[in-house]
Amino acid sequence: MESSSKPLLVFKFAEGNDNEPPTLMDPFSQHNSNTNNPSAWRHQMLELKGKQCLACLQGQWLLMLDAASSNHCFLVSPLDDMTIISLPPLDTPLEPLRRCAISSSPLSPDCTIVFSTFMDTYLAYTRPGEDDWWQLDTDDDDDDELLLMGDIVSCQGKMYVPTDMSSIAMLDVSSYPPHIERRGIPEPSCIHSMANAMLVESQGEVFLLRHYGYGARDSELLDIDLHRLVHATDDGGDYVWRKVDTIGDRAIFVADNCVVMSDATKAGIRPDCVYLLHQRCRHGVRLYTIRLDDRTTTFTLLPDLTSNDSIYWLLPAPISSIVDDTTNIIQAPLYIQAAKSIRKMAMVSLSSTSPPNKHHHAGVVFLLTW
Repeated sequence: MESSSKPLLVFKFAEGNDNEPPTLMDPFSQHNSNTNNPSAWRHQMLELKGKQCLACLQGQWLLMLDAASSNHCFLVSPLDDMTIISLPPLDTPLEPLRRCAISSSPLSPDCTIVFSTFMDTYLAYTRPGEDDWWQLDTDDDDDDELLLMGDIVSCQGKMYVPTDMSSIAMLDVSSYPPHIERRGIPEPSCIHSMANAMLVESQGEVFLLRHYGYGARDSELLDIDLHRLVHATDDGGDYVWRKVDTIGDRAIFVADNCVVMSDATKAGIRPDCVYLLHQRCRHGVRLYTIRLDDRTTTFTLLPDLTSNDSIYWLLPAPISSIVDDTTNIIQAPLYIQAAKSIRKMAMVSLSSTSPPNKHHHAGVVFLLTW
C-alpha cells in the first residue's frame, strides 16, 4: 500500500469472514485522489484472514481471536511489520466483552490487558506470558456490585470504567493483579438524552467525548461535547470534569475505538478537530469532521463500509522493539514465568466454574494456594 500524505489509517474488519480479509483503508486519500483505482488507498491483510478482531489498543495494536485454533488470542501491529505477541486462549463468552485497554506497551513486561463488559459486573484481564484470563469482580466489602457500561481507558497506571450509575470506577493497574481503587467519580451532565460517550487518553489526561445523534437508523449527528478529568483539590482527592473548547494541535478520531493524534499538523491532518465515523446512515458510513474552533461540521461518505463492519482507527507511529526477524513473534519474558512458579496467590480463572477457597477483598477474587 502506498504511503498516504495523511498517514492516518482506518481498519475495516468483516467479523472473521473467510471470504473477505481485513482491509486497511486511507479515507483521506480516497476522497482527495484523482484516481478511481481503489488499490491506491486500500490494502487487504491476507495474514489475518478468518480471524476476529476484538479491540484496537493505543491505535496501534489489534487484539485478535482465532476461533478455529482453540480460541487462540494474540496482539498484532499491522503498521509495524505484523509484529505478533501471543496471549492466553480466550475461553470466556464473548458477548459481554466490549472495549479493552492496556496499561503500557505490550512490549513491556508489566503490560496488563483489561476488557470491560457491558451490563455485567466483572472485568477480564491478563498479561502476556499468563496461562489464562482472570476475572475481577466489581463487588466491594458490602457486596455492592457495579454494573459496567463497556467502555475503558488507561492513563498513567490507572484505568477508568463507566458504570450504570452515571459514574466512573478507577482501577489501579500499576501492580498485578489490578484492583478497584475508587468508585463513584461522577460523570458530567448530558445536554441530550441520546448520547454516545467514549473515554480517551491524551498526553497523560483523560477526556470524555460525547456525541449526540437523532434517529435510530438513518441518524444525523447533532452535536458533541468534550470534558477533561481533573483533580478538584491540590491533595488529589476529588475529581471534576472541565469542559474543553479546544485541543490545540491534537485531533481526536472516533470509530469502534477512540484515539488522539498529538501532532496533527505535522501529519497533514487539520488540528483541533474530531473525526467521527458514523455508521447508522442510510447511504453508507459518514466520516464527520467537527471543528472545535467554530463548531463547523462537515461529512463525506465512505460507501465501501457498512454498519455491520467493525472499524478501528490506526495511528502510524514508530515502535521501539527488538524482534526476531525470522519469526517476528515476541515471547513472554522468562522472569514472568519464574515469578509465576513462586506466586502463592493465584487469581480465579475465567474458565473456572466453582473455584475452591474463594475469598473476596477490595473487589478482587483470590484463590489461595498455599
